[in-house]
Amino acid sequence: MSAAPRETRRKALPAALACALLCAAVVLGERAMCARLERWDVLARDETLFDADPESRLRGLAHNWLRNVTIAHPNFGHFFATPIRALAGAAHALSLAPGDDQERTRDAIGLWVAPLAAGAKTACLFGLAWLLGMGWIRATLLAAVGALSFSQLLFGCLPETYGPSGLALALAYLLLALDLRRGREPRWPAWLAVGVLTTGITITNVAAVALLFLFATRAAGRPLGSSILRTTGFGALCLSINAVLALAGNLAYGQPVDLARELAHKSTHAAGSSPAFAGRMAALPGALADTFAPPAPIAGYIPDPSDEAMCIRVLELPSDPAPRATWLGLAVLALILAGALLTFAARGPWRTLGSASLAVLAFNAALHAGWGSAPFLYSQHWHLSALVLLAIPLAAGERLKRPRTAALALLALALAVHNAALARDVSEKLRAGPLYRDCSSVPSDERLR
Repeated sequence: MSAAPRETRRKALPAALACALLCAAVVLGERAMCARLERWDVLARDETLFDADPESRLRGLAHNWLRNVTIAHPNFGHFFATPIRALAGAAHALSLAPGDDQERTRDAIGLWVAPLAAGAKTACLFGLAWLLGMGWIRATLLAAVGALSFSQLLFGCLPETYGPSGLALALAYLLLALDLRRGREPRWPAWLAVGVLTTGITITNVAAVALLFLFATRAAGRPLGSSILRTTGFGALCLSINAVLALAGNLAYGQPVDLARELAHKSTHAAGSSPAFAGRMAALPGALADTFAPPAPIAGYIPDPSDEAMCIRVLELPSDPAPRATWLGLAVLALILAGALLTFAARGPWRTLGSASLAVLAFNAALHAGWGSAPFLYSQHWHLSALVLLAIPLAAGERLKRPRTAALALLALALAVHNAALARDVSEKLRAGPLYRDCSSVPSDERLR
């Protein structure tokens, strides 16, 4: 037996162990945070935490009971509720679940989706770093930076679309890295499976996964025109398959989509975004920094959308990005900008991955400058792209390896300290007042809008 395979196995064993331990810690930690939010009844209301909708989304992913089966998330319920229903049914049939309340069992299984997605995404990030030759120590540190980002901590414990979307995009990045390593054409079955999954969870992410597919095709040596044509066909196929699956699933569950109502709702949502397009574009660097280390949120009350006589207690980030950015968020933003500049001087896979990440960030910047009221809410859609750019100055190549490894470890530690304090602040503010109260009893200085 040659020395090379033995050396590869010697390095792979600690890598596999480090990855497994980190992913297990992520899953268990996120599930513990989810349980705490459940005890405080935060998951029983939409919009309480940073405009997220955990109550509606849990009904969607656990039961496929959505208030609106939406165009934006055409198969979110179908992809998750169908296997969860089967698992709950099997658990009760085999007497593995107590009682005969399958709805409660489905809820319990559904609350594991986001933590498991967070763990799987951490494994994808570790695998991406390993494929790029970072070694198991730096791969572990980069994966820890991803797991300790505030966006990942939050959406890794909430039953929402964002955690699974982040995982789906991470799978696409992993496919791109594998194709770059092989130096061959993209593998259509794998790409199509990931593309359909990504698009079915959130339809706008078809553009992000198509951009990654485009870079994979170009890296294989195809001309630009041919690559664009293949990518267009890939995106159209992802959308078409999701349309068929959504139609079949909606008919099976007896909940057809009212297209006119859906389009009217989405156009109103887009038109109601504020401030103007240029102002929102200028605010997006702040949202990028907030993805990793945002400032302390503000707490207050807003009218309940379902009953405007009642108010719900919510937490949201301050609206003015300039004075409230944290030093750690600005440091991360500076690293991302450095990675963007270094992309053009990088070689091999790093250049392709960096360029693809810039394209994904540009798409999200244009989309969310005109869509949605809270850019941070969509941060999982660009989280991994930002991590790739952040890794370029800290981990790409072998020059100054030890100082850069130390800097990566310091960043992970700083994120852990900052976001632990932020989590305590969030918990205190959530419990500082009732989550639900009559609007007439709310003082004007506690009303956010």
